[in-house]
Amino acid sequence: MEKPEIDREDPVLEHAITYVLTKKYPPDLGKDQKRAVRKRAGTLVAENGEVFVVKQKRRVKVVQSVEEQKRILRACHADPTSGHFGMTKTWRRVAERFHWKGLANDVRTLVSLNSGSRVNLVRCMLGVRIVYVAS
Repeated sequence: MEKPEIDREDPVLEHAITYVLTKKYPPDLGKDQKRAVRKRAGTLVAENGEVFVVKQKRRVKVVQSVEEQKRILRACHADPTSGHFGMTKTWRRVAERFHWKGLANDVRTLVSLNSGSRVNLVRCMLGVRIVYVAS
């Protein structure tokens, strides 16, 4: 089985996840980097091998796999039952249960490809080859 592609845009988050799961720092971190990792890890909770961010007394799953991020975006915006909400509603819908670095930008890109267009380009972008013309 292939290892899923991981979002590496936020090295502090990646190091904090490692720290929360293993209780060890990644090698070659300086004093200031370790401090940043501890600070970021203070907002994380590990349970059954999954990592959650604590936001306003709620736990939100940290998603590192790019494929999983695409699946979540597809389900919350591009799926026929999702309603094709705009940027804010789609972002809220995703952010109430999931977290990853660049989430807002991913939602903005997804929604902007779909808005003002009669052809559903989002489905093409996410790998779904069903293209339809809105009435």
